[in-house]
Amino acid sequence: MSEPARIGVWQTAFLGDAVLTLPLLAALRERFPRAEIHFFVRAGLEGLFAAQPELAATHGFAKRGRQRGLGSAFCQARGISDQAFDLWLSAHASLRSALVAAFS
Repeated sequence: MSEPARIGVWQTAFLGDAVLTLPLLAALRERFPRAEIHFFVRAGLEGLFAAQPELAATHGFAKRGRQRGLGSAFCQARGISDQAFDLWLSAHASLRSALVAAFS
């Protein structure tokens, strides 16, 4: 397997869960120093992680708003697949996270 150029990390649980994912982001940066790492978090938390040096971008996902439900998970997965991530990691164990990972 070649080194991934683009990595997506999904953690749309609560703020504390996203904070606990920071060591994973640091490990990814250490292992893949040239990769572009994108972090997907609960909407409203994007700004808290925007200054993380490991990240190329932070994206918000509104789980309780217009993006809720399984249908929106499929739409979200399609949008993510358009971004052509070489590696996709879900740090959040849920049905929605599994669907997004499977279809992106």
